[in-house]
Amino acid sequence: MKNENDTICLILKIHKIGKGEDLISIELKKNNSSLQEINENLSKEVPNLNNKIEILEKKYKKDIDILKNEIFLLKEENKKRDLMIKEIKEMYNWKNKIEEKKKNVMSIDSNIITKKEELELIMKRLKNINYFKNKEISFELIFRGTRDGGTSKIFHQKCDGVPKTITIIKTIKGLKFGGYIEKEWKSKGFWVTDDENCFIFSLDLKKIYNPIKGKDKYYFKEDHGPNFSEFGLEDNLFEKSTLNINKKELANNFFKSFDKDYEINGGEREFQAEELEVFKIIS
Repeated sequence: MKNENDTICLILKIHKIGKGEDLISIELKKNNSSLQEINENLSKEVPNLNNKIEILEKKYKKDIDILKNEIFLLKEENKKRDLMIKEIKEMYNWKNKIEEKKKNVMSIDSNIITKKEELELIMKRLKNINYFKNKEISFELIFRGTRDGGTSKIFHQKCDGVPKTITIIKTIKGLKFGGYIEKEWKSKGFWVTDDENCFIFSLDLKKIYNPIKGKDKYYFKEDHGPNFSEFGLEDNLFEKSTLNINKKELANNFFKSFDKDYEINGGEREFQAEELEVFKIIS
């Protein structure tokens, strides 16, 4: 509202997007009129004002409808965009989970295995076992000699009752070998002869040794550590240990593919363990 000389003007501006503006104005003559006269004058003009507003609404109705439709379309596009963003995030998270799973599969919490090809040797052989075919597998450390203590008592406390385990040994000379058993470790003393899926391996020679059917393969006993036909650990795992073979000619009776006696231990009968780890295979 503005006051110029004796005229009071009430101006209503209506802006139309992109097309300038329209003006509706009511002029009230001052002329020393009384407040009542001004009100009466204003009351007479209000119907005209309403009429002008209706005219403008009709005039811009088409444009308003177009604008409303554009707003609706924008909202729909935003919904599609939000849905697409959600799907992309889900795909990204799924990809990350797959990559993380693959990373975990090809990793192992080991002080002995330090090379990818060492783990791949074991993984490849495990995949030949029907139980593990077409499955992702990982390794859970359940016993480590330097962490848990190097006695058979602690070994059995940690490992008894656990099936499908990998045992890995590193000697003080740096040789690395071990074995897989499918059955649970036990403390009761007896030889296992019916585990056709067990095997032993040399990480240094990159060789897998499979058992001969019906022959003794590995040994359970309370006062022994993990004990395979080709090698074993006695009561104190970190003092002098001997291969569980009394005569050299027996070395090839239980496992196949040995080129020489005590091959996995560099041809020597005795070894001393520097580290020993046992892993539960999870699939």
